[in-house]
Amino acid sequence: MVERGGRRRYRREWRRLALAALLFVFIVGLLLQTLTSGIAHSALQWTVIGMIVAGSAALLVWQALKVRSLRRSLRDR
Repeated sequence: MVERGGRRRYRREWRRLALAALLFVFIVGLLLQTLTSGIAHSALQWTVIGMIVAGSAALLVWQALKVRSLRRSLRDR
């Protein structure tokens, strides 16, 4: 029974990983659109943009590490 719950959690974390990857792709797309628009932005705006991109990248890495850890724990059972 525990293994069934573990597999369910593993699938849920995979869905979250896919969602984090989609968010990262969307944010990078917005960044590329911002860069090609030719509009001058202030240093504060670039800081906020950088924080958003870094945050979405950190979320993606964190979620990937969670999935990897769950895969290892399920494999070791």
